[in-house]
Order: sequence, then C-alpha cells, then structure tokens
Amino acid sequence: MQVSTMYILIADTLIIVGGGILIRVLFIIQRLFSRLPSGKIRSKKYFLTVPVLFFILAYLGCLFAFWNTQTNWHDLIVPGILFASACSLWLIYKLSLQPTIDFLLEHGNITDPLMGINNRRYLERRLNDEVARAHRYSMPLSVFLLDIDQLKNINATYSHQVGDQVLVHLGKLLQEYLRESDEVARYDRDEILVMTPNTSIQDVQLLAERIRQRVVAQPLLLHARTEKEKRVAFNISIGVATLHGGFDSMDKLLQRTDAALQQARQAGGNRVVISEADVTEIKTSQINS
Repeated sequence: MQVSTMYILIADTLIIVGGGILIRVLFIIQRLFSRLPSGKIRSKKYFLTVPVLFFILAYLGCLFAFWNTQTNWHDLIVPGILFASACSLWLIYKLSLQPTIDFLLEHGNITDPLMGINNRRYLERRLNDEVARAHRYSMPLSVFLLDIDQLKNINATYSHQVGDQVLVHLGKLLQEYLRESDEVARYDRDEILVMTPNTSIQDVQLLAERIRQRVVAQPLLLHARTEKEKRVAFNISIGVATLHGGFDSMDKLLQRTDAALQQARQAGGNRVVISEADVTEIKTSQINS
C-alpha cells in the first residue's frame, strides 16, 4: 500500500466513524429526552442538538472539500480534530446527560411536584422497610396523618392557587420540626403522612401537638393589597398511631392512623388524636408500671 493511499484510508475512516458517532449522539439525545414529561426541561433537547448538528455540518464540509486528497500526515489534522470532537461529545452526553436525566426521573417519581416533599408511593415503600426493621430489632415506629381543616373553604374564599400556597407553607413548617431520619410525604390531596422511626407514641404525640400549635400561630402570609387578605389562617387535624408487636403490619398501622384522623375531624378538627388501640396500650402500661 502506497503512503498516500494509507493517509487517504486513515482520513476516510476518521470521517466515517466520527460521523457515525455524531449520529449515535443524536439518537442518545432523542431517547433520553423522550423519557421526560413535556415541559421546559424536555424543550432543552433542541439546544443540545445544536453542537451535534454543527459538527455534522463540519463533517459534510470536510467530506466534500478533502475527500481522498490526503497525501501526508498534515492532511490528517482536520479529520483527527473532528473525530476527537465527536468522541468528546459522545462521552459528555453519555456520561453526563444520561445520569442527569436518570436522576431527574427518579427524583420526579418520588417527589410531589407542588409541595417538594416525597409522594405517597415513596413513603409507603420506605414505611414497609421501616416496619420490617422495627420488627427485626424490636424498635418503636410511629406515624401521624394530618389534614388541613379549612382547605375547601380556602379554595372557595380565595382560590385554588392560594390553597396550593397553604399546602406548600405547611410542608415548610413540617420540615422545621422533623429529624433527618423522619420521612414526610403528601399522602392525598390535603393529607400529609409523617413517619418517625424509633419514636414512641408519647413522643410522636408531643411532636404532632407542637406542629399543630405552630400551624395555628403562623398563618400563610399573602402579598395582597388589603390587610384582610394578607393572612390566611388555617388549622390541622392529626391522627397518631404506633406499631404494635411482631405481627403488626404497615396496612394495619395506616388504618389505625386514618381512623384516628377521622376521629379528630369528627370532634371538630384542630386537635391531635391517638388511635384507640394506642390509648388502650398506654393505659395498660401505666397500670403495669
């Protein structure tokens, strides 16, 4: 093989392989962004394709301008730079873009988009793990379910947007009182579930009561024109329950918590109610002690 033929073969190989890599990058971008829901992040796909299309155009220009004209190693500089650029784009998009989108998908799957806290699916999975852990190590595990008493009235009096602001405000207040080991999630439209590992029923009752008092003392502040509209006061009802024995399950724990919340609502709201089973156990332990 003549030397000039060898240079032509190397240059043609770099151009063809590099172009194939760039086309592959376009498929990677399309595949990754197609997994995302419609929105601002998904629209960024078009900005990311611009540098890829730019290099594809450069490849086409190189293809028509220098095809089979290479006679020495100097003629390999441009094809080599283009090939290195294609490899760099592939590495950047594959090693950086894909983990980022994977994180966004995972974060979106476990996070409530309005309140910025975990969603019900995530917390039920975590709660199931904590129930098994509590049984294994004979550790206490308590939960409480809270509900905004006046959310329907707030939506009717102000707007659903203000009602959403109340939910966000409540989520922030909760975060101030919870430990790193605690988990909080939006359980329903206006219900929030909090899981407190290694916490007795007495301690979680005190925690729930402090949160209830804080909510009463700190209404939502609105940036409005009139003084009357600047503060949106609301109350919460809370049902509390704890895990019982080695045969108790997550479903039973949640049922008792929900029943306690219903009792708090029926009693007029703005209160903390312990599940009947836990009240009986507290009384039994006090008698035995």
